[in-house]
Amino acid sequence: MGDRISLLPYLVVAALLFCYAGVSVSPIFSDQNRIRVTSTGFYIHNDGDLYNSSISPRYTIEAIYQFGDSISDTGNLIRENPSSNYAKLPYGQTFFHKPTGRCSDGLLMIDYFTRFFKLPFLDPYLNKEGNFSHGVNFAVAGATALNGSTLAKKHNLSGPTNSSLLVQLDWFKTHLNSICSDASDRKKKLAKALIVMGEIGGNDYNWAFFQRKPITEIYDMVPKVIQMIKNVVKEVINLGATRIVVPGNFPIGCMTIYLDMFKTNDIKMYDELQCLRSLNDFAKFHNDKLQEAITDIQRDHPNVSIMYADYFEALKEILQNATSLGFDEDKVRTACCGSRGIVCGDPYKHVNWDRIHLTQHAYQVMAKSLIKPINDLGMPGNSSGSKSSIPQLFLYNLYAIIFCWFILSI
Repeated sequence: MGDRISLLPYLVVAALLFCYAGVSVSPIFSDQNRIRVTSTGFYIHNDGDLYNSSISPRYTIEAIYQFGDSISDTGNLIRENPSSNYAKLPYGQTFFHKPTGRCSDGLLMIDYFTRFFKLPFLDPYLNKEGNFSHGVNFAVAGATALNGSTLAKKHNLSGPTNSSLLVQLDWFKTHLNSICSDASDRKKKLAKALIVMGEIGGNDYNWAFFQRKPITEIYDMVPKVIQMIKNVVKEVINLGATRIVVPGNFPIGCMTIYLDMFKTNDIKMYDELQCLRSLNDFAKFHNDKLQEAITDIQRDHPNVSIMYADYFEALKEILQNATSLGFDEDKVRTACCGSRGIVCGDPYKHVNWDRIHLTQHAYQVMAKSLIKPINDLGMPGNSSGSKSSIPQLFLYNLYAIIFCWFILSI
């Protein structure tokens, strides 16, 4: 009896630690907290490339299919509209030394993804001479999640292209029909493919904000935008996709174009990063609803790996750690490329390229923050797409409670 009493303090401490572990682990890996991707935990190198990063591909990706807008477009819009500004220098000056249709001074995040998986850059779908053996880029600068006709009819909005998400989905299906002999062949090919679904939806809101629509009307658009993204993700899953990345929206209150447009002398409107609170709150609202949609899809398709890519936090971390990442602290909110085509001396020091898009350097840092979780997508130990993680954690918590009750009742 005396021996048991002498051990009691140690048993109580062990029980409390076990209980804490049991109740704290489950929220981390629950369906309510899907993978959130930031730059934390990823090694940032200054070599300007991903080939020399600290990790190598854990699985074979034979093709990447990119949907989205100007964050990802590698040349579709300039083929729809050759007179676009994106078809002219200084766009493309840093890497390609010529315009390619990318809305930046150089590479985009999708370019870094392809390099990591040792694939060539993705040709735009509208490039009739493109090489599509390793994937296709369907993204179009200015594209919206909702159809152009819907935006025009219900919100009196229009953009530079009608190639909305559903149009891009049709392109995807047309491409698959051209390379696959049947449904079995299609699923076999998509099993070794990565789908990047966006970022998309940002322009639906951009056009509304730029026309000074009431904020209540813009909030009302969110469920429709999310439903469209959800429907298209489910459609590509039905076609055979098994690995899907779904990025969220950026902290638009930190973007130069919004800071200029909604500038105010009321300091309460800004947060600690000098970003507009109300606009970032809106972006968070969209992102929260998007994550809920991903959770719903994941529940219905447990054998598919779906990753929410947190562009919001990834960009905020750049702003928070600008100096250590090689940016000029005094230039993180000013655009390198001005409205009159005047370009700064060193785009590398800037986060923002042309008031609404980022520089190659910023995209590089964001891409590096995303590569590691993308590399873990669908691998053992990754909670995304795991069918058994929730039941296992429930049992773990149950055992913890029984153990705690037994020890503390001695």
